[in-house]
This record gives sequence, C-alpha cells and structure tokens, in this order.
Amino acid sequence: MDPRFRYYVFQQPLSQLLPWTLRRILFGRSAMSPKLHAEQFDKGSSGRSKGASIETLRMIPESKTMPRRPSDTSMTSTGEPGSTATTHSVSVSDLRRMGTAESLMDIVRGMEQVACTAEAAKEEVSALERILQQKMMSTTVSAARSLVYSAQAQVAESFEYGKTKASELSVGVKGVVSDPRAQVTAASAAGGAVALGAGGGATGLVSGGVI
Repeated sequence: MDPRFRYYVFQQPLSQLLPWTLRRILFGRSAMSPKLHAEQFDKGSSGRSKGASIETLRMIPESKTMPRRPSDTSMTSTGEPGSTATTHSVSVSDLRRMGTAESLMDIVRGMEQVACTAEAAKEEVSALERILQQKMMSTTVSAARSLVYSAQAQVAESFEYGKTKASELSVGVKGVVSDPRAQVTAASAAGGAVALGAGGGATGLVSGGVI
C-alpha cells in the first residue's frame, strides 16, 4: 500500500479524531503545524518527492487538520457559532469562604434564637417567682391569722375559766363562813388570789381583816 495513501486515508483522519491533549502527547509540536508533520512523514518515506507532499497538504483546509474544541466556542441565540465562551471557574478557596460565611450566619442566627428563648424563659421564671411569692405571702398571712385567732380564743377561754373558778371559790367560801365579816375577807382573798396570785390573796386577807 502506498504510504501517502495510508497516511491521508487512515492516519490523518484518525489523528484528527483524537483529543487535543492526546494529539499533543503523540505528535509533539508537529501537532500544531501540519506542514512540519508532512515534512517528517516525507523524510521517512522512500522514493517520494518532498514538494508533492507539501503541495498536497496545502490543498487540505487548515480547519480540518486542527478542529476546534467544543468548549472554546459558544452558540448564539440563533444557533450560530459565536465568540469564545468565558468560563468562570470557582476556586476551592472561594467555596471555603462561602461555606465559612454561611456557617457564621447560621451561628449568628442560632445565637439570636438562643437569646430570644432565654429572654422568654426569664420572663416566665419571673412570673413564676411572683406567683410563688404571692402564694407564700398569702400562706404566711393565713398562718399568722390562724395563730392570732387561736391565741385570742385561748386567752378568752382562760379568762372565762378563771372567772368561773373565782366565782365558784367565792360561793364556797361564803357557804363555809357564816360570819358576814369573814365572808367579806374570804371573798376578797379569793378574788385577789385569782387575779394576782398568792401576794394578791394575802393582800385580800389583810384588806378583808381591816374591813
């Protein structure tokens, strides 16, 4: 098979189908210049003229030998190829900054929520403390009133009991002593003993004796 025929029919179309990076690795700098690649091929082939191969390569459009990458061009709204598309790549540091900013905003929102919750809890605790204080004060006042009422009742009961005993004692003494003067002395002594104790009884006896 003719080497030039093999090159133009098989090798060159297959090399154009390869990605640009792989073409660069396989052909080196000659991948950018089809003329140089043709010259290297003509040097390796025996019995062929150099000028014929160059003229044949000149007939091939340059756009076929070096196709554009799909990512380099952008389509317009009408579907026609437009200018070269500008790719805005986001670096890892930008992504980290964005993530850090979002995390800080989340932390600030959480702190605001915690502050609002703490304020509401403080108000609830204050209201609960006021209720407890009112209940404790009412309980204390009720207990004090109960103590006062019981003390008053005990004092009144003691006074009535003492008064009753003094009357009974006076009546008994009056029944025992028949002398009117002795009755006056005994009644005075009994009344003084109930009201003022033993000293009062002695004073009543003295005053009754004097009377």
